[in-house]
Amino acid sequence: NILLVEDDYVIQHTASYILGKFVDKITLASNGVSGIRLYNETKPDVVITDIEMPEMDGLEMSRRIVELGDDVPII
Repeated sequence: NILLVEDDYVIQHTASYILGKFVDKITLASNGVSGIRLYNETKPDVVITDIEMPEMDGLEMSRRIVELGDDVPII
């Protein structure tokens, strides 16, 4: 179960296509705000995020996930 947070449509769908060959479930978000919401809803095993995104960047989203105390890898 992967949460992929990427604002570029082409990169998001290319990465999800490739990752889909290795995992059963990929959840897509286009910014950090929706990434946090989907993280709380899906509790993924891994988060893969872009850094520069609108609304909330990947670094701030990562900090907020870490503050939740969950031990999930963030790439």
